Amino acid sequence: MNPLSSPDATRATSVKQGVKRMAGTAAVATALIASLAGFAATAHAEGMSV
Repeated sequence: MNPLSSPDATRATSVKQGVKRMAGTAAVATALIASLAGFAATAHAEGMSV
């Protein structure tokens, strides 16, 4: 029996891919929030209304 074709190995692989995807999404969201916060701070410093 090939261990690579077992359901457990497939499930573990998909879980790893899901974790990578979530980490990537979190990184993108963090960068987006940081850029928005930076824009808001810059606009506030320049006296613009956001």
